[in-house]
Amino acid sequence: MENGFNEEDYATFKGSGGELFSIWIVNILLTIVTFGIYSAWAKVRIRKYLLVMTEYRDERFDYHARPWPILKGRIVVLILFSVYAGCAAFSPYTGVIGIILIALAFPYLLLKSFQFNVHYTSYRNVRFRLEVDYKQEIRAYFLRALPIIISVGVSLFIAPVERMKGQELGVNDYIALGLFAVNALYTALYFGPFFLNWLYSNLYGNLYYGNIKFSFDSSVKEVWKKIVLPYSGLVVGMLTLLFGGAFFGAFLNNFLITGIGMVLFYLSLIAASLYFPFLVQHYIWNRIACGAGRASFSLTFGRYFRVNFINFILMGLTLGLYFPFAKVRVLKLLYQHRALSLTSLDDVVQVEASSQSAVADEVSDAFDIDFEIGI
Repeated sequence: MENGFNEEDYATFKGSGGELFSIWIVNILLTIVTFGIYSAWAKVRIRKYLLVMTEYRDERFDYHARPWPILKGRIVVLILFSVYAGCAAFSPYTGVIGIILIALAFPYLLLKSFQFNVHYTSYRNVRFRLEVDYKQEIRAYFLRALPIIISVGVSLFIAPVERMKGQELGVNDYIALGLFAVNALYTALYFGPFFLNWLYSNLYGNLYYGNIKFSFDSSVKEVWKKIVLPYSGLVVGMLTLLFGGAFFGAFLNNFLITGIGMVLFYLSLIAASLYFPFLVQHYIWNRIACGAGRASFSLTFGRYFRVNFINFILMGLTLGLYFPFAKVRVLKLLYQHRALSLTSLDDVVQVEASSQSAVADEVSDAFDIDFEIGI
């Protein structure tokens, strides 16, 4: 095998697109018939299938979460968002306060969501767990996020969007726009890379398998070099294609050049949607380690793009019905190029952890946030 890894260091997915499709389509139909109630069971069935069909060193993973806690979590989320929507409709200032409260809870919900899924995931009958010093880590997060939260709150209070519509901009409006611009710059140059490093360091640096601790070698500087700069380069190239094609097409009065530029722009748009998760996978799997072992990610973006682009076309032609098959194709591709070497599993012992609430997991799903063990 490549990079000094053995065949046993690579996980394999034993499932098929057809099997996943039969689960997926039944889940959709039952969710519709039960007015969304079955979605909790659907979520557990999908996660359990994907983990049970993942094999590493001749052993399978398993998922132990129960649907009822997840359903209760969804009911709590529905109530919270209904209250928020009602208050926001009554007063726009209440909506601003709600946004600030969501921003305050955001880091906690992220980590608790991952902790929930980790707690109910096992391998060889030994559970994974996540141990985070929430007080310390959330304090570190807020020290960097506080300028953004305060300035956004001030901006929305002094220049509500409703008042700006159809009116001339006043001094307060220009101040608000200036604060938004400063926030965008601060987020792009510092807070964004910090947040990615903070998030992945907590998720993978505090991860345990039984009594074995994972380690994760990361820094803000490395996130800048390996994720932010490459992705920014792709975005700049994408915008160059868009405006360059439009400019030269108009300047030369040539619709063919404009058309080619637009086609290249849309291809680069698809590439941009795939490049970020690819960079994240590459970053994580070349920095994570379990005990004395090491990991590697050898997939090239060219192959990753080709497989996902074909999946994109087939999902369009089948009106989305190809999704389960696409999911399996991508999983098998990733597993072929993600390796994790371990010295021995004989000394791994189960360490009991406290039960986890499903509420944070469901709130995070409302923001379309999803994390996996990744093995």
